[in-house]
Amino acid sequence: MFKENIKTIFPLLKELYDLDGLILVGSDVSLWKELSGQTNIEDVHYVNTQEQKQIFFPSEWHIHEQLLAKEDGIVSYYDLSNPQLSGTVPSEALSTLWRNLRTVDIREKKALSLETFMSNVSAHKNVLVVNSFDAVDIVQKSAGVEVVVAHTIDSDDESLTHYSKNALDAQMKKLGYKAVALLEDKHPQVFLVVYAMDKEKQKEELETLNAVLQTKTQESEKLAQEQAVLKEEKQKTAQALETEKANAVILQKEKDETAKALQNKNSEVETLKNELKTKTEAFSNSLEQEKQNSNNFKKEIDTLNAALQTKTQESEKLAQEQAALEEEKQKIAQALEAEKANAVKLQKEKEETVKALQNKNSELETLKNELKTKTEALSNSLEQEKQNSTNFKKELETLNAALQTKTQESEKLAQEQAALKEEKEQIAQALETEKANAVILQKEYETSQFILQQIPKKISLKEAKLIALAENAQLTQKYKEAISYWQQLASLMSDEMPQIYYKRLAQAYKQVGGFPVATDEEEVLRGSMDKHEFLSKLHEVLKPELYLEIGVQTGKSLVLSKCNSIGIDPMPMINQKLEVYHNLFTMTSDNFFKTLANENITEPIDLSFIDGMHLFEYALRDFINVEKYSTKNTVIVMDDIYPGHPAQAERDRRTRAWTGDIWKLVAILKKYRKDLDIVTLDIYPTGVMIVRNLDKDNTSLQDDYKKIVEEYKNKKINVEEYIERKNSVEPSIFLQTLKKEV
Repeated sequence: MFKENIKTIFPLLKELYDLDGLILVGSDVSLWKELSGQTNIEDVHYVNTQEQKQIFFPSEWHIHEQLLAKEDGIVSYYDLSNPQLSGTVPSEALSTLWRNLRTVDIREKKALSLETFMSNVSAHKNVLVVNSFDAVDIVQKSAGVEVVVAHTIDSDDESLTHYSKNALDAQMKKLGYKAVALLEDKHPQVFLVVYAMDKEKQKEELETLNAVLQTKTQESEKLAQEQAVLKEEKQKTAQALETEKANAVILQKEKDETAKALQNKNSEVETLKNELKTKTEAFSNSLEQEKQNSNNFKKEIDTLNAALQTKTQESEKLAQEQAALEEEKQKIAQALEAEKANAVKLQKEKEETVKALQNKNSELETLKNELKTKTEALSNSLEQEKQNSTNFKKELETLNAALQTKTQESEKLAQEQAALKEEKEQIAQALETEKANAVILQKEYETSQFILQQIPKKISLKEAKLIALAENAQLTQKYKEAISYWQQLASLMSDEMPQIYYKRLAQAYKQVGGFPVATDEEEVLRGSMDKHEFLSKLHEVLKPELYLEIGVQTGKSLVLSKCNSIGIDPMPMINQKLEVYHNLFTMTSDNFFKTLANENITEPIDLSFIDGMHLFEYALRDFINVEKYSTKNTVIVMDDIYPGHPAQAERDRRTRAWTGDIWKLVAILKKYRKDLDIVTLDIYPTGVMIVRNLDKDNTSLQDDYKKIVEEYKNKKINVEEYIERKNSVEPSIFLQTLKKEV
């Protein structure tokens, strides 16, 4: 079903996304070879992560022996007991699905991230297929990939949380992908999910980002403008401050020059004062001298008048002398007036100098007042600028705090919206689950009615009771009970078991999520060579022309055949690419040999692999029927002859690893057909028995069939001998011997 679905989906994706490159990480070569051919994808790169050596790759593919991981570097590589599960996922994480899985070896290997790998590969590739449970680690970035097909696990177990489908869905959604298909794999909890790039979501996110970017750009531009205005104001303030500083320097210079001029003027005033004092003292001395002279002259006049009075005779002489004295007196008076005029002039100059000095003092006081006023104004301006700067800083901090608060509120709102959306999706999923359960229940009811109506008329009471019990359990969704009843019915009806009952058994297994799981001890497995590796080498040695396989299941062993092949299985779950020479018959082996064997087996069987119902009577009938179409050289391989624990060897299944009582067939053939050449091999997981020297004319087993079944159905045989694999042969030694014989 998976292959048919992917074949339908992939061409549609090719049309939608114009796919032109393909990267396969440990994937099915045959399937993707067919798909790449159908869709004309020529650029294919295969990443061989599990060191597979038996794969034949198309010559046009690019093969890379490379391990991919979350990041570049050294990672731990786990070699597991099931080689197909080997990789970077430890066995502990997968133990809930494969309880018997164990770690064989742990190695350190170099790994590349998908991003690094893509950058190293020059061609464009937009399809990625990851056939590994660590897909969630590998696909960390889209790396230009438009379609991703990933292996994942649908489980709520905590140990698988990291590798679960939920984790992968969340990561792919974050990367911009949406799930377009969910394909069932061979395990009921394992799926392949197809993701495609959500172009609408990308467009919406791009528009949202552009809107946010535009808003941020506008805010940035506005902030830049505000910063430019502030810068301009700051520059103006700085220029004004520089101007004030320059003015202060000029004022200081003028003040210094004024002080110096004042000092010079003071010096001049002092000089004038000294000169005035000197002249005043000289004038005073001269005046005193003149007074003294005048007194002396008066005395002389008095003396002369006395002499004139006394000497009347000499009056003319005295008159002449008096006239001379009068003339001298006038001269002295003129000189005295001149000295007085000089004194007045000096006094006036002194007053003018004092007035000029007072004017200078007044101007200096005015300059001082102006300087003080300008200094105070400059100081006030500086204080105002400081206050403005502080206010701007506070406003900026307030804006940043408001922006941060708004951002936090937006983030909180986005988280709440995401939570509401997730809750809505969970409710929708729960509703879909309820609807699906209702549909399943309705189908179960309709199927049960149909099954009960189809009960054969010739049937025992016990068989009818088991059918009714199985259908009742299936209808009430008690699927484990239904499985038990169907298995009991298969054992009871043997080759008369209708095909539809096998389908009901398969449906019950699917509903319980796979086969039952027991304890680790009860699920133990062993073997020195993997079963499929052995079968592949056996095909290479024998080169059969006709191959027959009973119990095809997924087709993994059938596709190893490169010749005309017949596969028989009542409920196959094919996930491999079958070729035209692989002929599949969906029916029981008993029905095939009764109705179709003669017309489809037209030549002797060269190699046969029997892995059908795990009850010895079924395997015995299969052996009897295959031998009828065999020759002496035919090789029959019978699976499941070595259980790993007594619980695996029981007829009623209660373990995942289940051989049933097929192991009894070894003792039966050795007892009833001593002519056969029988070898048991130490094959993983449950051993095989090789039977040769066949005789199609020998009917002893068919003649004694009922006797053998009655004898061995309840016969107690020591199963420990088979658990311990006593007398088993190393597979490689057997193949070497067989190669020499061939």
